Formats: sequence, structure tokens, C-alpha cells
Amino acid sequence: MRLLHMSDLHFGYADPRAIDALRRSVVSLAPERVVITGDLTQRARPSQFAEAAAFVDSLGIPVTLIPGNHDLPLENWARRLLFPRKAFHAAFRTRAGSHAVEQGYELVGFDTTRVYLPVGGALDPRAVPDMTPGRVVGGAKHWRIALLHHPPLVPEGIAPERALRDGIEALDALGLRGIDVVLCGHVHIASVLVAPAGSPAAARRVLTINAGSATCERNPPHEHSFVLIEDCADGLSIAPYRFVEEADAFHRAPGWTATLDREACWQVEPEGTRASITASPASLTA
Repeated sequence: MRLLHMSDLHFGYADPRAIDALRRSVVSLAPERVVITGDLTQRARPSQFAEAAAFVDSLGIPVTLIPGNHDLPLENWARRLLFPRKAFHAAFRTRAGSHAVEQGYELVGFDTTRVYLPVGGALDPRAVPDMTPGRVVGGAKHWRIALLHHPPLVPEGIAPERALRDGIEALDALGLRGIDVVLCGHVHIASVLVAPAGSPAAARRVLTINAGSATCERNPPHEHSFVLIEDCADGLSIAPYRFVEEADAFHRAPGWTATLDREACWQVEPEGTRASITASPASLTA
């Protein structure tokens, strides 16, 4: 498995240098698939969806994507209430789906946006299909990966309200139904997290990977990021790439290795250390 995960492109408020560098990175890194976890546009305007669709077309490889809160109309409340996702589906229905099955993994997208939540998000556990047994199919790894825009967990320093509502409960529901990994965005910071000790065991069996924002101009250029996710001997390797303004390119930064312990719970180690990473206690409340 070799997935390039990006998020929060925000066309309409995107750094054109980062967009070009991101496109070049997809070519040079040659992933088998690109995953985009929402906020492809800044204000869900037709021109912004057209730019985002053209970018997706230009990648030339399979793309799986879901909407983010910025992909629902905010300036026109009649459209938001009556046709909240019409423009998104019109732009991407024939270009990219929210579900994919390949050798080694299955991707399942969930729409965490809500018309009544301009910024926040929620997940209905009843919408999660039973995907057990997961992880191993026919003797080979087969990761079950959920795509959410809003992260169930957030790093220290991020306001808890930026997380998915009832994030730990959502992770528990996902874990009980066989999900191994969550890919997400929204908070514009690349991170790899597991639920804290004391959380339900099923929640600790789900790894949360946030790609950060690849191109949004709200962030300084050096904070633009995406991640490359690959199989490794005992789990997954997650490599972040950050935009280097002087080089006009994305360069690899220190990443993480995630492995499963004897209880099938994730342990995360930053490159060059032995420290395990968990979410901050504040992220338990969404």
C-alpha cells in the first residue's frame, strides 16, 4: 500500500506555488492512490469547485475524496439548507468516489459535515458498516481505512471543539466495526495519534492520521503539508512532507512508525525516538 493523503486544499484561498509543488510531488512519489479528506474549496463557489476538479483531473491517478465543512455553501443559506452538497457531487461524482477496494486496503468515506454546524462535525455510529475481521485477508494485510474530514482526536494546543463531536465514542464505534485507521484533516496540522490510556480498547485499535493542510494560504508556507502512508514490517510508515519556500517544493520531514501491540492496539513512535504518542486529554471532549 502506498497512499498519498492530502487535505484542506481550499481552492479560492490556495497558495499557487504549493499547488504546483503538490502536483509535482504526486508525480515524483508515484503513489497508487491519492486521498483527499475534505475542504477542497474555500467557500463552495462554482469557480472554486472548477479549480479543484481540474486539479484532481491533473493528477492522473485514482483519487478518493470526501467533503469538508468548507465544501458546503456558507454565503447562501437557502442553498445550504436545500442543496448543501449539490455542487460538491456535481464536481466530483464522475472524477472520484468516496469508496475504494484494492489489494491490501479498503477505503470508506464518511461525511462528517452537518448543515447545522458551520465548523464542527459529527459521525453517526449507525452509518458505519461492519468491516470485521479486517487487517488480514488470505494471509496478507488488508487495512480498513475510514476517511473523515473532522478528526476524532486533536494534538495538544488545538481547541477541543475543533475535533469531531464525541470523538472517543466515534473511534470506539469504528474500532468495533473493524476500522484500523482514520485519515482526516480540518485542523491544518499533520499528526499521528492514538486514543489515550483509559479509552475503550476498540478506540485504541484505531490509528488517527491527519494530513494537515497542503495549500491553504491561512497557514504560513512552511506549514503546508501532506503525508505518504506505506506498509512496513509490523504496521505502517507515515512520512510527512512540508513545503520549503526556498526550494519551491515539498520535502520529507521526520515521520512516524505505527505498530500493533499484543492486544492489537496501536503504538506510535516518532522517527529517532522511542516515545509513544497519544492524544491530549483535552481532545477527549469534542
